Amino acid sequence: MIGFYVSYKIPKILGNKIGGFNGDACGASVVLVETTMLFIHAILL
Repeated sequence: MIGFYVSYKIPKILGNKIGGFNGDACGASVVLVETTMLFIHAILL
């Protein structure tokens, strides 16, 4: 459930910050979501 929230919220925040969503923002959001999910799972374990 945490993954769903993170994968929805981070691209939304990133898109609002830069004023749109393009290829660079898509790549950056993938990296941020993966890093955040790995960090959260490491804390939980």
